[in-house]
Amino acid sequence: MKKILIAGGGLAGLAAAYDMTQAGCQVELFEARPVLGGKVSSWKDADGDWIESGLHVFFGCYEELFNLMRAVGADTWLRWKAPVCHFTLPEGVTYDIVSWRGLPFPLHLLPNLVTASQFSLGEKLAYGRALLPVLFGDSRYADAQDELSYADWHRQQGVGNNLLGGMLLPQTLALKFLPPEELSAQVVLNVFRLFLRRDDGFQVAFLEGSPEECLVQPLVQAITRAGGRIHTGRKVTRIELDAAGHVRGFVVDGTLHTGDAYLCALPVHQMNRLIPAAWRAQYPYFEHLRHFVGVPVMNVQLWLDGRLTERDNLLFGGAGLTPVYADMRLTTPRYAPASGNTLLEAVVAPARELMALSDAGVVAAVWERMKSYYPTVAPRLNIVKSSVVRIPQSVYHPKPGLERYRPTQASPVPNFFLAGGFTRGHRFFDSMEGAVASGRLAAKAMLAYVQTGRAAA
Repeated sequence: MKKILIAGGGLAGLAAAYDMTQAGCQVELFEARPVLGGKVSSWKDADGDWIESGLHVFFGCYEELFNLMRAVGADTWLRWKAPVCHFTLPEGVTYDIVSWRGLPFPLHLLPNLVTASQFSLGEKLAYGRALLPVLFGDSRYADAQDELSYADWHRQQGVGNNLLGGMLLPQTLALKFLPPEELSAQVVLNVFRLFLRRDDGFQVAFLEGSPEECLVQPLVQAITRAGGRIHTGRKVTRIELDAAGHVRGFVVDGTLHTGDAYLCALPVHQMNRLIPAAWRAQYPYFEHLRHFVGVPVMNVQLWLDGRLTERDNLLFGGAGLTPVYADMRLTTPRYAPASGNTLLEAVVAPARELMALSDAGVVAAVWERMKSYYPTVAPRLNIVKSSVVRIPQSVYHPKPGLERYRPTQASPVPNFFLAGGFTRGHRFFDSMEGAVASGRLAAKAMLAYVQTGRAAA
């Protein structure tokens, strides 16, 4: 039986571990933190309330993630919402972007010509014309835009800043936690292509409860039932090389662990610290990984003494700072407080300027934004309790020109592989779908290697 060692217990590492155990391999996974799930991790606080590392939703156009969830029985925990993107703006202004289920592409998008009153018909038509080669062609047009920022592409198409700031800013902040000026047009256009071409692209699901209960643990149980071993609080601190420059083993807590193939499924900044200097000097593949840096983001949860909204869905904040938020009392039934009051969860992005603030300062900034969105309701409510989760380096920053450096899962070192949303072979980039797709691609490459002695092409 071939042995596989995996560094990292996020979705990429867990997906790879599941596939390799199902293929009959002996798998041992090491996670430095006391909890699994990586960017999707969750845990209970001293009061027994769930704290999440991020506001995670499941889009209808995902595939690999849903396939994996079905395989381990986690799909039963999905709670689907209406295919509507509801935007809130200061002074209580709102509008919706909708998708009509059952109508073929592009007819399912036509209702938006008369809805989304925040934008003129001319703006909508101009943006529709700009998207024609993205939506009706293959991915080559979007791929060719990698040298441009999305904001530059948008303006080159003659589409005004009103639409860029009012609708696309919160969407890019939700996707990558950065404004359109800092993102490759290739990334944003490819994601829009995936979402807009399907009538369920706007539809999202939340989990019945926490990611730990409803996603991570079903994966863990399936892996361990198949003989896999998972260790938390165990950090891979060094990659030991043999005389040929291949991996001899992972060093964990001062002990060398050996296997037949090795997978690094860590956040890119942590992975970069592990790469041996000898590899960087010999292979551009590893040196190019220095181009990848993580994006700071925060997740804020507010327990309120009254009800802020009755919308059971993902909500978009059109003025920045809180690009996406939700009342988890409604979306996630197991989170409903006994009193029936609000549990607001909001992503804070861009977060660079706010990282220096205290937790109280971050909470105050988020609440001021909510009061601008709900000027008649929010001022009457009080914050009973709050939490702030800071991730200094979250998803990778897909800046213009970076696509050429995205690595394959199989590295130049025959027995060493990578997984993570920054790797190639999928178009969901650093997301839950991208993490799972990359882990499964890595498993395919590792299986080819242990079966034949050669990595998959």
